[in-house]
Amino acid sequence: MIKFDIDKNPGAPVQDDSNTKDLKERIKELEFLSKTHQRLNGELQIKIKELEADNKRLAKEVDDRINLLRANGGL
Repeated sequence: MIKFDIDKNPGAPVQDDSNTKDLKERIKELEFLSKTHQRLNGELQIKIKELEADNKRLAKEVDDRINLLRANGGL
């Protein structure tokens, strides 16, 4: 935790060493977690694009088959 020692130097932060190490470690953990989430998000975005393309392809295939059946008098 950062404290301010007003008597010695107003506005100058004074480090509380007992918490500094813990805070730095927590920052490292959160940065790692953030990078992991960013990577996973990127992978999910790629998968979404693949699934959207597959969905369009399948929808066209179904439409083509329906149109073929209609043209042949099947529907």
